[in-house]
Amino acid sequence: MIPRLDRLLIALCSFAIVAAACSQDSPSMVPASPEPATTTSDSPIDSIDPGWTRVDLGAPPNVSLTGAYAGPQGLVITAGVYGATGSEGFTWTSADARTWTFSTTPGPMAPSIGASIGDLEVMVGAGETSRCAHPFGETTWARRAGGPWLAAPFQILFCAGGAPQLAAGGGRFVVAGSGTGDQPFAWWSVDGLVWHDVPPPADPFPLVRGLTWDGGMFWMVARGESDVLVRTSLDGVSWTSWSILAGTARADPIALLPLDGRPILVTGGARANVSRLVVNGGAPVALDRNPLGEDPEWGLGFASTSGRLYLNLRTAAGPLLMTSRDGTRWDIVDLPPLKGFFVAGLADDGTNLLIVGGVEDPVGSTTGSSWIGTSPSSR
Repeated sequence: MIPRLDRLLIALCSFAIVAAACSQDSPSMVPASPEPATTTSDSPIDSIDPGWTRVDLGAPPNVSLTGAYAGPQGLVITAGVYGATGSEGFTWTSADARTWTFSTTPGPMAPSIGASIGDLEVMVGAGETSRCAHPFGETTWARRAGGPWLAAPFQILFCAGGAPQLAAGGGRFVVAGSGTGDQPFAWWSVDGLVWHDVPPPADPFPLVRGLTWDGGMFWMVARGESDVLVRTSLDGVSWTSWSILAGTARADPIALLPLDGRPILVTGGARANVSRLVVNGGAPVALDRNPLGEDPEWGLGFASTSGRLYLNLRTAAGPLLMTSRDGTRWDIVDLPPLKGFFVAGLADDGTNLLIVGGVEDPVGSTTGSSWIGTSPSSR
C-alpha cells in the first residue's frame, strides 16, 4: 500500500459523525445543537472481503452496465446500448441474487438510477433525442410489482440535459441536477410518469451535486461560486432558498448520504471533508468536519436498504470502496480481483452486495461486469 493511501485510511479512523440509522419515511426530531463529537482514532480499519462471484447475465459485449439498486422485487441491474441510431435500455431483476429476469425499457433511452416507494419502482435515464435541441435529454420509467416497465410520456422538462439524480420519500419522487449550461433543474412526481417542475430560486445558478431523502425531508446540495449550498423540502414541491454552508469555501461536493435526519456530505477538492448536516434554527449547517487526508478526484455515495452507507472514491492511489453503519467508522471493501476495476453502481439488500462496474483499457474502451458478494450487514 502506498503512503498517500495510508494517510487516507488513518484519517478515516477519526471521522466523528453521530451514529444513526439510514433514511426513513417519517419526520424525526433534529436537535438544535449537536452532541459532542466522539472520535474513533484508535479503532482499526478492517478490510471486508465479500467473496465476489461474477454474475453472468448473458449480455452482449456492447451492453453498458450503468447502475444497480435494491427495489421491492429484489436487486436490479440497469443497462443500455448506445449507438448511432439511438439507445436501448434493459434491466435484470433478481429476488435471490442467483436467478435474473431480463426486461426491456420502452423508448429510445437507457436507465441508470432507480428508487422505490412501496411496490412502485421508478428509474431515470438519459440519452440523445431529436425532441430536444441540446440534443440530449432525460426520461423516466415506472413499474409496479409483477408489471412491465412503462415509459413516461414526453414532457418538455425532459430536455434539461446534464446529469440527473433521484430520491424518493414522503410519497413523492424527486429528480434534480444541473443541465445544459449548468442550469439547475428539479421535478417532482407521485407516479414516476407525470412530472412537475420545481422553479429554481432567484439565486446564482449552482451546480447540483447531491440529492437525498432523510429525516422526513428532501436535501439538495450544490457547488456555488465559492461555497457549498444546501436547500431542503418537506414535500418535494416547495423548497427553501439556497443556504451557504459555513466553512465550505473551495469545497467540491461529491456525495450526499442519508443518516437519520443528518445527512453526510462528502466533499473533495481543496477542502476534502466528511460533514454532518443538521437543521439548526431552520438553516442547514455543516458540523463535525474532518479532513480526509487526501483530495478525492471523484466519488459516488450509495445508501443501502440494509442501513449501510457506501462511499466509492477515485483517488490518486486508485479506486477505493468504503462502508460504514454510522458515518464514523469506515471499513474498506475489497474490490473484485480485476486490476483497475471501478464501481459504477451498488446495491445492498442486507443479504447480498451487488456491484456493477468495469475496467478501462489503455485506449479508453470499458469492459463491464457485475458481481455478487455477501453483504457486510449479514455478518
